[in-house]
Amino acid sequence: MSNRIQSCMEQGGAVFLVRLEEGELLDLAVLDRLADPPAGVAACRMQMRGDHRFLEYSVAGFSPLSRLAGTEWRKKQFLTVAENLASAFQSAAMGGVAERFLPAGLEMAMVNPSGKALLIAIPLQNRQEGSLAAVVQEMVFRFSFPSDEDNSYVGSFLSLCREKRPPDEFLRLAGSLRPAPAPQARYYDPQPAHSGTTLIADAAVMQENLRRQAEAEEKARAEEARRRAEAEEKARAEEARRQTEAEEKARAEEARRQAEAEEKARAEEARRQAEAEEKARAEEARRRAGGPEGCFLRRDRTGEVMHLDGEEYIIGRPSSMDYRAAYPNARFFPIRGNTAVGRLHARLSLEGGKWVLRDLGSLNHTWVNGRKLESGGEAALQPGDRLKFADEAVTFGKD
Repeated sequence: MSNRIQSCMEQGGAVFLVRLEEGELLDLAVLDRLADPPAGVAACRMQMRGDHRFLEYSVAGFSPLSRLAGTEWRKKQFLTVAENLASAFQSAAMGGVAERFLPAGLEMAMVNPSGKALLIAIPLQNRQEGSLAAVVQEMVFRFSFPSDEDNSYVGSFLSLCREKRPPDEFLRLAGSLRPAPAPQARYYDPQPAHSGTTLIADAAVMQENLRRQAEAEEKARAEEARRRAEAEEKARAEEARRQTEAEEKARAEEARRQAEAEEKARAEEARRQAEAEEKARAEEARRRAGGPEGCFLRRDRTGEVMHLDGEEYIIGRPSSMDYRAAYPNARFFPIRGNTAVGRLHARLSLEGGKWVLRDLGSLNHTWVNGRKLESGGEAALQPGDRLKFADEAVTFGKD
């Protein structure tokens, strides 16, 4: 790592951003290099980014390239920065910096106000891979260019970006796109060895060449403007088509969702109405059949009354035996003072909206309206039925 730092510093100064992982210690050789930076490098400062600590070394007078993204760039300035950016990537590679240590965005590319000197920020422990193509492509997409200038060179850089070409090809492209130097003025000897005709001919040839060059450049600009206008018109038409399709699709999806919601609401309303009607019919049938609400058992001899507000009852004689062992959810209707009644004589339970009485194998039997129930036999009760448990008379009634 120390060799990489030294190599990059020797290329003219670089910005280092070193991430310190939890429990990680820097090599002493690295600390020695960073403690004696080249001229112009500011002192190290520690900063927090999220949950991570970083040591930052920066060069005075430079700022992230992204800060210039909102300004309008001329061709010469763009080519200068592109050349210096490619040179920085080449220098980093020559210094032994692996591509996975290189940045992937404009925030990590540093440039001075003139745009002629560019530094590259190298996060030495960054996990994100970067490339020159990614930074240049981001420059093209985020910077603005004057509309009255020929910007065809931008497409050439985008082609290299898509193909992820090495930095030397970016350098060659930037150099080839720079305008040729202006022709130098020609001075003629006042006493030329040739006649004046030759001098006039030379001047005429030069003027003709300049005229042809101007015409070619004008024609190229016009062709580029035509192509750009066609591309913009095509892009506008395509965007309008996509927007129309998207709106139509959104309307169709909204109509489908609304139809589904309405259908679901109708189905839910029909279900609720059917349930209500079914419940009403069941309630009406229960009322007509003498349903369970308001029913009671009354011991005729003592007048004791138990209102049946549960679902299961055991009729019997109180004893030490706990009926809950066999019927944990039942309530008890005690018949005291009558030894003829069994301890667990009969069971009364609510079944299908009806009260059903069962004999539990009692010794002295159970009767309903004078009819004896065999052991384990049952009978559905109606309000007004007369019950007997052994010789104890009980009335099943309803309020």
